[in-house]
Amino acid sequence: MICNKCKGINVREENYHHVLNIKNHIIEYDAPRFICKDCRGIVPDKELDLAATIKGYDLYSAKYGIPKEDIILLRKKLNLSQELFAKIIGCAKKTLVSYEVGYSIPNDIYMGVLKLLKADNRVILELLSANKDSYSKEEYNKLINRINLKNNNSIVDKDELVNNIILYFSENGVSKTKVMCLLFLSEYNYYMKYKKSLTNLDFINNSNYLNIFGFEDTIINLINNKRLQLIYDVSSNKEMCYVKTSEYVTSDDFDPKVFEIIEAIKKEHKLLSVEQTLKCVKNNALFINSTDKIVF
Repeated sequence: MICNKCKGINVREENYHHVLNIKNHIIEYDAPRFICKDCRGIVPDKELDLAATIKGYDLYSAKYGIPKEDIILLRKKLNLSQELFAKIIGCAKKTLVSYEVGYSIPNDIYMGVLKLLKADNRVILELLSANKDSYSKEEYNKLINRINLKNNNSIVDKDELVNNIILYFSENGVSKTKVMCLLFLSEYNYYMKYKKSLTNLDFINNSNYLNIFGFEDTIINLINNKRLQLIYDVSSNKEMCYVKTSEYVTSDDFDPKVFEIIEAIKKEHKLLSVEQTLKCVKNNALFINSTDKIVF
């Protein structure tokens, strides 16, 4: 191998200290390059040069942008091909491919879009709607049905996790009070086993366990969004009101640890009355008064 600069032949591979300015951020790292021992210049080599560039981009993306692995994971969890995902976010397929393999870094516009999607994957529906004219009616409906917004608890926020738990507990119809009690007991059992909050609901920091009723708003929102049905039963002397899911969830919609907890709670309280379940909440009130620090 000959040095292009001094025409020397004393060229060796060694770790080279890179200092790159990427979008006004200084990235420093070591990576193998061919170096001329005579003039200390870098001798071009396609394979090593590309590997060094990708390493620099990876370090930048991990600290300031969005890692290529996260882009791939996001697209796959949304159940979209590279072509469809690129079309929805507004870039060419080859551009998206370059982001996923690390050959380039998303520009500020695409970076912003990808970060929004990572924070809340439901934004994909807004992007799709904003460019609705770009699709035929058949293509648009196909995309809506194809996009998967479930089984993404690593992406969606805690609110959606709580929504899914409520929907799961309401599969066969249950009173609102019992649902909120089951939420509390799930939180209690999860915290006792893993020392972390499951739902991040406010009642775990409140000395009054009856604060569970403050989460009626969450159920009302699910009813307003037609994800829950509000059903009145007047077949007996006493009018009963309960909720039943319109959107079934399964074990696939939860982390295995979460599902293990809520499934056990559901089975344990399946045949218990509201009063019996509420009594279990009262018996666990010591949890609320605990001085242990709750880790979120």
